[in-house]
Amino acid sequence: MSLFPDERPRCETCDEFLIGSTCGRCTLMDARRPPAAAGPPGSVTVTLTEAQHARCLEAARRRDRQNLELGTKRKYSQAKGSTAGDNIRGILGEGGLALYVADWNAWDREADDRVWGRRDVSGFYEVRATSRWRNLITHPAEEEHHPTAPFVLAWTDRESLDVVLVGWAWHVETPLLGEWKTNVRHPAWFTPYEKLHPMNELPPVGHPHPQPAE
Repeated sequence: MSLFPDERPRCETCDEFLIGSTCGRCTLMDARRPPAAAGPPGSVTVTLTEAQHARCLEAARRRDRQNLELGTKRKYSQAKGSTAGDNIRGILGEGGLALYVADWNAWDREADDRVWGRRDVSGFYEVRATSRWRNLITHPAEEEHHPTAPFVLAWTDRESLDVVLVGWAWHVETPLLGEWKTNVRHPAWFTPYEKLHPMNELPPVGHPHPQPAE
């Protein structure tokens, strides 16, 4: 006796109906998906599930609506309007780091609302996401708001489940590791990804930060 459509078992990942015990959609997506993105030495590649990736995109859309309602400017930009592209890239980075430090559930509960001054992951880490082979950018204003935060560089792509966690640095280190540039919209330190600490040395939540050099 066949089941009614609404009673057929569904895939736990994408919610499509199963064919026997196999999900045709996930099988097809796995076949089409490129190999895991490789990062530089010291990096870690975290692969989100389809459901986690969809959750990140949903959170990005919610944050975008909040920004539009509040008239919030893009970070370090004079332009107002949609921040969807910035949010998607950043949230994928946040989600990847949350998964890496085993704090996805806590991050998931807060992901929809961007609270100024709250750190991105675990109340401790800051994430700076960009496209591949770009460097960590930090600004002087962040020293006031997040002076004790480890800043993690993430390479993300909207179409990919892979998040490359490239490395990290304390904010107080970036003036020493990076190059101060003023020929940009907002002067900032650009720290080459090759100079970042490896991800296996990421400090645990609450770890004391080094004191600024005199």
